[in-house]
Amino acid sequence: MIAGTMTGMTEMFVYAKAAGLDLERILQTVQGGSGENFSLGSYGPQVLKNDYTPGFFAKHFLKDLRIALEEAERMKLDLPDTKEAKHLYEILVDEKKLGDDGTQALIKLWWK
Repeated sequence: MIAGTMTGMTEMFVYAKAAGLDLERILQTVQGGSGENFSLGSYGPQVLKNDYTPGFFAKHFLKDLRIALEEAERMKLDLPDTKEAKHLYEILVDEKKLGDDGTQALIKLWWK
């Protein structure tokens, strides 16, 4: 579930930035409504400060996603959103070598 929250938060910021919206106001609005969640409240402000200090390391998150998908496969379950999150974190960790950053560093795949 957290993988979906992290990818959703990332896409929200990428979209809002491209639309020229005030990112701080977007964060406050979403966090104050039905989109409120721990990841957004904790990691959203860090993203806006370009602070990628880990609360949880991206490399460990990828490890957990791999385990979850291995078990899902064993149970013959298809979890497409989790697969996509794993793919994105593989790019972040394996290709970009940013595994020691926090999970919020996923935004770095879009923000330079």
